[in-house]
Amino acid sequence: MSVLAGQLWEEIFKCKYETVSYWTRFWEGEKSITPDLVLTILDQLRLFYVRMDEEYQALRSLLPNVKRWNARTAAQKFFTEFLSARMTETLGQPHDSIVVALAEVAFNLTHCVEVETVRGRRRVASAPEKS
Repeated sequence: MSVLAGQLWEEIFKCKYETVSYWTRFWEGEKSITPDLVLTILDQLRLFYVRMDEEYQALRSLLPNVKRWNARTAAQKFFTEFLSARMTETLGQPHDSIVVALAEVAFNLTHCVEVETVRGRRRVASAPEKS
């Protein structure tokens, strides 16, 4: 959105003088809005979307990367990786046994998730990509 707002600002700026000459004849919107105000609002809108995107990217970086969402255990993997990371961030260690208990409750599992499974998922998630 920020790119589109920036592109629109550029195009309007290019024809600003022509726009000004036609503004009073063709503008049917709010009378207090001028071509200069439109440019100001578009630039503010562009900055708004830049900031929104920065926050979105920061929040998204906290989420585990799921490669195959159609896998049977994808949601569980996401859940356990996210909780392990938050436990480490908050308490200094992943507390795998607590994460396992919470996963069993959250997914109403009849069989236990192994602590080693959660630990293994965390290791795989933090391993560097192979080139």
